[in-house]
Amino acid sequence: MNFLLCSLGSHGDIHPYLAIGRELNRLGHSATLAMSEGYRDLVLGHGLGFTPIRPESRIDDESLMAPIMDCFSL
Repeated sequence: MNFLLCSLGSHGDIHPYLAIGRELNRLGHSATLAMSEGYRDLVLGHGLGFTPIRPESRIDDESLMAPIMDCFSL
């Protein structure tokens, strides 16, 4: 079975998805993580598939990330 896991956030948000993806692979499934381009090497280094997700920006771009993260704190 193929799984697509999506996340837009910091390393604290990404690492659980890495663990889930690795476990899915271990169980014989295929896992692809959709997230910011800045995480490409990290994801691929864990043997997982990667696809970029928008908005594309640096993770430390506060002018973009602040409004995105604020919508989750409602």
